[in-house]
Amino acid sequence: MRISEKTIELTFAPGWRTLWRLRTGGSGSPRHRRHSSGGTRQRAVGGHWTLFQIKASNRVLANGRRRFHAQHHQLVALMGHAAQPGDVYYVLPRLGNEHELAAANFDLLANLSLLDANAIPGAIGPPTTAAGQSRQTGVHYMDLHPGGGAVTIHSEPFDVGTVGLAAVGALLERRQRQLVEDQRPSERDQVGEIREFLAKGRNRAALLLPRA
Repeated sequence: MRISEKTIELTFAPGWRTLWRLRTGGSGSPRHRRHSSGGTRQRAVGGHWTLFQIKASNRVLANGRRRFHAQHHQLVALMGHAAQPGDVYYVLPRLGNEHELAAANFDLLANLSLLDANAIPGAIGPPTTAAGQSRQTGVHYMDLHPGGGAVTIHSEPFDVGTVGLAAVGALLERRQRQLVEDQRPSERDQVGEIREFLAKGRNRAALLLPRA
């Protein structure tokens, strides 16, 4: 059976607490805020938001790459949120079905590759067919390389590197130490922006790093 985006979301978000030791207020205890487009709970706390778009795929190409689909309008919107590295990630699992999950000892978190939307070139155009015509579905193919170290994004193929959860956690820890009041939007504006992000798509999550 195929692993769904919702299954990945329900595994990924609680994993923040154990994998990313994000300190707040000097207490030494990790804290996170998880949000979904249904039943969103939010608190107006200043800090840094990191946004995640979760994908799933059970299709592996002959070259061993796992193919994901990304709508052009969604890709452009996520890139627009990614003002700096670590703002927005695509979450791309290297497992696609229950058989693969069992073979990986049911460790989904260790088999996630994260693509930083800030690393995607800003001039990406709408997807096209092999004949050069606009693809009516508006879907970009995102082919995750075996081992998960990079993604090839089509239609004019280019490669973008990916990272694992440990690298993302290390970046967020550095970000949290660097938080300064005047470097972020106002609390009200930022919460509204995150609410809009979550409401406009499925299988999304957001993590808040409160100001230390």
